[in-house]
Amino acid sequence: MNSLEQLICQEMEKDLQNFRNNLSKIRSDVISLEVIENLPVVDNKGEKKLLKKLAIIKTTLQKELIIHVFDSESIPNINNTIINSQLGYKLESNKCSKEEIFFSFTPITGETRKSLIKKVKEKTEEGKTSLRNSRHKALQKIKNLSRNEQERWKKLIDKKTKEYNEKLTDLEAKKIEGLTL
Repeated sequence: MNSLEQLICQEMEKDLQNFRNNLSKIRSDVISLEVIENLPVVDNKGEKKLLKKLAIIKTTLQKELIIHVFDSESIPNINNTIINSQLGYKLESNKCSKEEIFFSFTPITGETRKSLIKKVKEKTEEGKTSLRNSRHKALQKIKNLSRNEQERWKKLIDKKTKEYNEKLTDLEAKKIEGLTL
């Protein structure tokens, strides 16, 4: 693979990863430990750490999230982070102890579902715009080549753009499917 082709793929892969990250921040009807574990929490020293560094995280079949904290002083910060994440968790304070925090997973209402699907589509458009921008940058890089080389590279760039747009659309469809189940 040519270095220019690698550069094009890296740029588009970065766009796709940003899109994945944006989608993961939109709640769905399923508990995602990956999303929860990677929530940034400000610890007692004022440092941002991932939740998985501050606690053990489990789920139950009843759609409960159980967080066993390593330091009970971090409970308020963890509570605030999870509630403010807008991922659909409600604190179950009657079940909490000094080491464990319980959250229930609230079902998505019809109105919320529509709003979330709209948000997914907005994020998809942002992702497609990023891919178009990456395509434009790649086209700028081949301007100084011969006409034949430009045509060859333009075909490759268009092929890669189409490939990454399809990946983006597939991710969008899966997220929307997860919201409509």
